[in-house]
Amino acid sequence: MANPDELRRLYEALCAQPILAERDFRFALEGNDRLVVNRGAHTRGIWRCAGNRFTWTPAGYNEPTHTVREADAAQRYTLIVLATAL
Repeated sequence: MANPDELRRLYEALCAQPILAERDFRFALEGNDRLVVNRGAHTRGIWRCAGNRFTWTPAGYNEPTHTVREADAAQRYTLIVLATAL
């Protein structure tokens, strides 16, 4: 279930991926409900925690394009999205 503790767990899991750091991906928690994904100076997307779900909004979009309930699923989706963006 998505909540601020799970969002922190997602943040820590993504930060622990050495390949992402090597490729200049950075992650920032903003408040209790947002995890911003950046590469260099560019935002790649934002995970939001609301209503017991994580929602992913890619950069340039006004609405979320993907929803999951667990931090593990959010991590898998993030890795796929970032891998296909390279």
